[in-house]
Parts: sequence; structure tokens; C-alpha cells
Amino acid sequence: LFRSPVVDSDIPNPGAGAEVVNHPDGTWILILNDTESGRRRLSVWRSDDEGRTWKWRRPLEESTESGHEYSYPSLLVARDRTLHATYSHQAPAVRTAPSSIAKA
Repeated sequence: LFRSPVVDSDIPNPGAGAEVVNHPDGTWILILNDTESGRRRLSVWRSDDEGRTWKWRRPLEESTESGHEYSYPSLLVARDRTLHATYSHQAPAVRTAPSSIAKA
């Protein structure tokens, strides 16, 4: 069994959950809190080279208000290739957001 060493990346993350899905168009879609601290911004990124670079980035939510946070993101790809994001906002509330980033 071969295992690659774990290395730090250039992708900012405050130690929060993130998820990558393989879209049917061959791109990878990543949902994450793309900040070094806090969870006040939640974004969706897209890569056409298996995660080596992330050329397309789109914020889903962003707040400058104290106490606002977006956590526990997850993605799914519907049959029509539409992306759907779920995440908590001011836990325990959960939001869903269809996204057209795959068409960008």
C-alpha cells in the first residue's frame, strides 16, 4: 500500500471541513471556508487539472458581522449536473444553495 506524505497546501483554511466532488464535466469542485481564521466566508472553487490549480472561485456567503459563520459544507451533483451546496449557518440552521459554477 502506497501512501503519499501529507503536506501543507496554498489553499487557505481555518481547520474547517471542506469537500471535493468530481463533476461529470471532468472538473473538480471544492467547497470550503477559504480564510486562514474564522468561517465568515464560504466559497466554491473549480479546477480543470485535478486540483493542481483552482482557476475559478466564487463566494457563496460572506459576512463581516461578528458571530456569523458558515460551517460543515457539502456538495452534491444533481442528475442535470447542477451543483447543490449544503452548510450550516449560525448552527443549527442549515442552508442549501444551487450553484452554476460548473457553467462558468
